[in-house]
Amino acid sequence: MRWSRLLALYVVAALLGAEYWWIERPGTPEPVDHEAPRARMFPIDPGDVVRVDLGAGARRIVLALEEGTWTIVRPTDRDIPRDLIQAFITALVGAEIIDWVAADAEPSERFGFGPEAARVRMWDREGTAWSIEIGAVAPTGTAVYVRRPDGNVALLGRNAQYYLDLIVGAVRAAPTVEPDTGRPVASRRLTIDHRAG
Repeated sequence: MRWSRLLALYVVAALLGAEYWWIERPGTPEPVDHEAPRARMFPIDPGDVVRVDLGAGARRIVLALEEGTWTIVRPTDRDIPRDLIQAFITALVGAEIIDWVAADAEPSERFGFGPEAARVRMWDREGTAWSIEIGAVAPTGTAVYVRRPDGNVALLGRNAQYYLDLIVGAVRAAPTVEPDTGRPVASRRLTIDHRAG
């Protein structure tokens, strides 16, 4: 091969490289806008909550923050783990709204807002009350319906409902004491076998 041909090939390669560099090279990718954070159901922090009133069916559970420790105001004969109470409050207050649901044309029972819906009322350090109802699990299985006092229905993640179920279960499962004998008796979820031991 002659030197002139080899030199011509180098010149063509250089020109093609220059054309790619200045004309055809992909530009710097545009920065991708990340999805904006979702709005939260409550505009307060979990540390602001000082009292919680839970209604689950016919049951009522009242919890209060006293000197930095959660106490069970009602029922007085039950014990609920303090970290479970804090986990529930953190999950509920920090819950982000997944979506709003058009619920005007639907009966409220379709979303689980009948007599068995859980009613949650919280008070913050300023004395402001915050309320919602927790209804049924959405068809996807990953969220629950919640209703604000103004009637608007939203979807929230299931974390708060999970902890609420544990709290209600702790209240149901705790054994009661017979007033005349002081012996423990079985509850609906806890069976004590007096014959054992």
